[in-house]
Amino acid sequence: MPSDTSDVLDCPHIRDLLTAQVSPLVAHDNDWGGGFESDSERVALNTLRLAASQSEIHSNELSTSDSPPHDGASAESDQWRPDMPKGVFTPHPQAAPAPSDNHPPSSRPTQSVTVAAAVVPLQSVKEDLQQQDGVAGPNTQPGQSGAARGSGSGQGAGNGAAAGAIISEGGDGQQGSPDHSDGQGLRRVCISLPAYTLRAGPRHTVYFDGRKVNAAIVVTGRICPGTNDVVQGIVHRLVNYGVAATSILGVMHGLQGLTNRGCKPKILTPRDVEGIHLKGGSILGMSQNQPVCIPKVVDRLALWEVDMLFVVGGRGGFHSAEAIKRELAARKHPCVVVAIPKSIENGFLLLDKSFGFDSAVQESQRSLLAAKVVASSCLNGLSIVTLSGRNSGFLVMQASLASGVVDVCLVPEVPFSLEKLKHHIKAVLDRQGHAVVCVADGAGQALMARMAAQAEAAAAAGREVETGWAGPGGDSLRGDSLRGDAPGGAGQGAQGGDSSGVDRGESRLHGTVDKGAAHGQRGLGLFLEHHLSRTLTPHTFHIDPTVSICTVQSDSRDHIYSKNLASSAVDAAFAGFTGVAVSTINTRYALTPIPVITQAARTIDPRGKAWNRLRTAIGQPVLI
Repeated sequence: MPSDTSDVLDCPHIRDLLTAQVSPLVAHDNDWGGGFESDSERVALNTLRLAASQSEIHSNELSTSDSPPHDGASAESDQWRPDMPKGVFTPHPQAAPAPSDNHPPSSRPTQSVTVAAAVVPLQSVKEDLQQQDGVAGPNTQPGQSGAARGSGSGQGAGNGAAAGAIISEGGDGQQGSPDHSDGQGLRRVCISLPAYTLRAGPRHTVYFDGRKVNAAIVVTGRICPGTNDVVQGIVHRLVNYGVAATSILGVMHGLQGLTNRGCKPKILTPRDVEGIHLKGGSILGMSQNQPVCIPKVVDRLALWEVDMLFVVGGRGGFHSAEAIKRELAARKHPCVVVAIPKSIENGFLLLDKSFGFDSAVQESQRSLLAAKVVASSCLNGLSIVTLSGRNSGFLVMQASLASGVVDVCLVPEVPFSLEKLKHHIKAVLDRQGHAVVCVADGAGQALMARMAAQAEAAAAAGREVETGWAGPGGDSLRGDSLRGDAPGGAGQGAQGGDSSGVDRGESRLHGTVDKGAAHGQRGLGLFLEHHLSRTLTPHTFHIDPTVSICTVQSDSRDHIYSKNLASSAVDAAFAGFTGVAVSTINTRYALTPIPVITQAARTIDPRGKAWNRLRTAIGQPVLI
């Protein structure tokens, strides 16, 4: 067990503003026989050491300070140093060598301790490294924090919001998907972290008197399986600490419930949350991509005398939580902020998984099996299923592997050629008479952008170009329909009716809102439906089960996981920690500073074993 605290992630706290006291759980047989954790107990961030240059590099494991230095980097320059801001990723400029003539992207050597946290286009790496903390750029002042890649709509929140700052609470904190479909080289961004973080759990010493605590729970982003489990678990654990049942507030409809007078909070007593884990959705509603004024949020927290704020959300909600924490710290207001990761895409860095992911994988299989039935019922039938995966393709990959009926899997991290894709699908149709394609809603964005640009250029030249999109009369649609800003185009949401601008008839089996368009993206599934129905087989169907997946009741694994996360969040709050997230790392419940896991979206490693297992199982070749 390490004794040097410099080798441990610095989890922020406000204990200096509070009074230490013995935990009320001591009277309950030391937390009902479970005992207590201490701040000296650690969870290792990295349990794997790679020695061979051809070893797999896992996308969710990070190089730590006890690893040997990268090639071309000195041990001193690549280690975690006291002058580096703890809890923030610090990429080393030489950690991942750029492709060269001697080492093209597909064959360049892999460093033994170079671990991929995110895979991004080459052209963006230099700017990203210059913006990171501890790496000075031409526009970075000494001591100034820079927003890491992937902050998107929440950009700047992880670095502290200025007074009057307005950020977006919903989504995953990123407006678009990394450009992975252009066939250019991709590069791993490597980061340096301490070797350990703090273990989550109840402490013998707490810093709040439960009898005087006012707590608030807010759910940001879209609906996710397991949300009600978390809300129920927080309420029950707060009551265990002696919090009055009438002192727990449920903030309605996200953070706007703290600024909009029309959104009245809900008192959450144990009786109010009884049985809610058996229901899908969220009893606190949802709120996505709503602008929020952080100082006004903090004003309301102070007015309500809130001592603990629990934020259940995705990466966008986490950026908001970090901004609230910094505003509270600037005012020296004794209120802690603890976040619980919620994502059916499993897109948080470093964490084992987010709650809701297992339930989403289970429910996605129903749609994939239905797609198999539909496709196999037709001669050369082709079913295309679009699942959530704006930046990360874990849901698509795991659901495809679990179902055993998918023939082609397309994710944002892996580029593909349209012609090779069509050639492979045709081979599958010729072999078995039908095919099932599973698509992440963030896949193929570069392809869609290129086709939109071609259509716009052709329109400017006064000629038409075949885009593969068929209008109501069979005509090709304009480039702005691909871009998503034309009436009835791909970017039209629920208010505009049909999100593709065409009458799909029975081919759309589960009609829902076009998710990608709502975030400035173009729907690859809809494009493939129209393009392949005209060029490959007329029996092409598109299925989008997003609503049924997000609203399903959580499965047994998420029931357990969500309750454990909720209990750990309340324990962290009573221990005085703020600006931290609770989750599992290497199967252990741990605390991590929010900025550590929100720097970028966790992504699939195209050369990793997880993706390789899927390709092997379904027989998918390299499509580029």
